[in-house]
Amino acid sequence: MMSFAIMMALLAPVAPASEPEPLGLLNLIGPGDYPAFALQKGESGIVSIELQVSARGAPTSCTVTETSRSFGLDATSCKLAMQRLRFKPARDAAGTPVSGMFRTVLSWSLGDAEYPVGFASTLAVLKLPSDYSRPVKLRLEFDAMGHNDACHVTESSGSAALDQIGCRQSIRETVIAPPKSGSRVAARAVRYMTLTFVTR
Repeated sequence: MMSFAIMMALLAPVAPASEPEPLGLLNLIGPGDYPAFALQKGESGIVSIELQVSARGAPTSCTVTETSRSFGLDATSCKLAMQRLRFKPARDAAGTPVSGMFRTVLSWSLGDAEYPVGFASTLAVLKLPSDYSRPVKLRLEFDAMGHNDACHVTESSGSAALDQIGCRQSIRETVIAPPKSGSRVAARAVRYMTLTFVTR
């Protein structure tokens, strides 16, 4: 029994020590990328996607985990991500490039209909540490019930301690409307937060 357990542990996949880091994420979509048929139908919405990324930093697959309810916008989101996104690959504990997974979100808006995927917030603390220099930027993940269950620091505040406090606070308090995946995969949504720390 002991040898079987050890063998299973050795065969189990090891999670990367770091996740893939996107290059040029802000330039993923532009005004000219809106699908013509979606424009004609007045379709808009939010699309969260999950990308599998190779050890060479290239996306190998894309899955929609939060649908806009428009097949065209969902498909275009994955198409553009596969074509345009490149990554610094994930690395294991030894620093070797390995395959990994990355999630992000795209917002398709028309006219007055806006679908914000980023928001700002403040958090009061007793004292700001000397290494705090700017707001922390976070990428938040939400489960099918809309509960925040994962937090990734995309740009540090300069203070690792405050970064951790910000993530813990967001997981405890941040909720969104339950996302719909539109497929057999589990629904999962992504949002971005800029969190500023202030003294009480």
